[in-house]
Amino acid sequence: MKKRMARYKVIKLDATNYGDSPAKEILDHFGVMGLPTYIILEPLSK
Repeated sequence: MKKRMARYKVIKLDATNYGDSPAKEILDHFGVMGLPTYIILEPLSK
C-alpha cells in the first residue's frame, strides 16, 4: 500500500480559521462540511 501511495503528493492546509481567506475559498470549492477532511484528486490528463 505504501508503494502505491508514493505517487501521490500530500498537501496540508491549516484551516483553523476556516472563515478566513484563503481557507474559506478552498473549503467552499471542495464542499468541505467539517474538519478533518481528506480529498483525493485524480491527476490531470496530459
